Amino acid sequence: MARIIIVLIMCAALFVSGCSEKDEEIAEMQDGTTESAVQDSIKRAEEAALADSIAAASVAEPEPEPDTYGVNTDYSQLDGYVAQIGSYAERNFAEMIAEKYQNRDYPAFVTSLDIDGATYYRVRVGVYETFAEAKEIGNLIKDRYSIEFWVDSNR
Repeated sequence: MARIIIVLIMCAALFVSGCSEKDEEIAEMQDGTTESAVQDSIKRAEEAALADSIAAASVAEPEPEPDTYGVNTDYSQLDGYVAQIGSYAERNFAEMIAEKYQNRDYPAFVTSLDIDGATYYRVRVGVYETFAEAKEIGNLIKDRYSIEFWVDSNR
């Protein structure tokens, strides 16, 4: 029982001494003696936030290449590799998805494929010379929009 009383007395003493130190700091701040230290802290925090935002801007993701073939290009006739981001039974839905990515500056287009009497409309992005280039754009889309893809030949 005596031990508990001693522990309680020690806790109370620590609490009181901690409070008195805080009271002294408050009094100093009211006197203006630590005002410049506070201002220096705020200035350092603002400078650090600015440096972080500049660093983040310099590491920005590369933007997709604009459609270099033109608006009226028939992508289905071009040889190369594509990142296919979907296949749908409804043509209108596939065209809506392609338009969504065109508005984001991706060269998206729709092709059709007949399998066992059913027509599927494939949404594809770009026609790239290499498999690696198509995979890179597919990974960019996956990272940005959480869309799964696969790389396919455009022919």
